[in-house]
Amino acid sequence: MIRNIVFDMGNVVLSYDPNYIIEHFTKEKDQQRLLVEAIFKSPEWLALDEGTLSKAEACTIMKARVELQLQPLVDKIMNEWYLYLTPFKDIIQLVKKLKEEGYTLYLLSNTSLSFYEYYENVEAFAYFKDFYISAKHLLMKPDPAIFKDFCEKHHLDPTECFFIDDSQDNISSAKSIGMQGICFNGNYDNAQMIDEAIKKCS
Repeated sequence: MIRNIVFDMGNVVLSYDPNYIIEHFTKEKDQQRLLVEAIFKSPEWLALDEGTLSKAEACTIMKARVELQLQPLVDKIMNEWYLYLTPFKDIIQLVKKLKEEGYTLYLLSNTSLSFYEYYENVEAFAYFKDFYISAKHLLMKPDPAIFKDFCEKHHLDPTECFFIDDSQDNISSAKSIGMQGICFNGNYDNAQMIDEAIKKCS
């Protein structure tokens, strides 16, 4: 029986689109392309999610990639990028419904420690029991070890957990340790598909 619903964050609970984010910091198309590459597509961005690099260290390296006049903008983006993570309304309604039905909700996300700077402002997270962040635990999806560690730390039976992620590789990894799950592609016109998938496993 499914008792716990485990959500990914980016493009499941919140829309994460680097191009959309960058548009709020500069209207120059060339600068937008450069900054997306220098920040969001950089090895340092991944290292932040891995928990192997501090934000200050990442900023120093990222700024070295851009011309001097853009370096203050890199600092600004790194301090404010999360302000442009857009909540999905259908998911907010879904988490409320799942909570009311008695499920325990968790977050399991590949993300940096910046999460703790903004999570309290995300309406959907008010319904979550706890948050498992890759940077804090030094584990990353799709490594099966992250799912095992998540279940162990929260004293959960994997067979009672249903995982929702936008990556099929992550879903497959979760299933390899006994969790159920669904790859959700961002079609928020029909979040009901998640509810129906959970019921089939319960």
